[in-house]
Amino acid sequence: MTQPTDRPGIDQLTSDQLDQLYAERDWWHQAYLASRDYEDRRTAERDQFQRERNEQHARADKAEAALTAVRKLHAPVNHRGRTICGHCSGYGGGSCDNGPQGHPCPTIAVLEQHGQTIKERT
Repeated sequence: MTQPTDRPGIDQLTSDQLDQLYAERDWWHQAYLASRDYEDRRTAERDQFQRERNEQHARADKAEAALTAVRKLHAPVNHRGRTICGHCSGYGGGSCDNGPQGHPCPTIAVLEQHGQTIKERT
């Protein structure tokens, strides 16, 4: 059984009351659509942020891999009681093609200097 209310029944509404109900319904519908648009924009912004973050992580990983490769290429070797850069000295088979270049070589020194600068900034 339905409870009695003070509201008029649907068949008792005036034109003005119906217009007011339709206007209110339209207002709520527009508010709903605006909230959906807002949520869609926020979702798109979040997705874009995540894509950019993933790209930055990928670039950082590639840069780190490149630095590791350079450090490996310019690895220190022991030559006649002295630590030298194997790459810069042309070291191979116990002899140097170039004059022995002490380690850290200029390449490694620049990497270490740059790495120290980054650490100081953070």
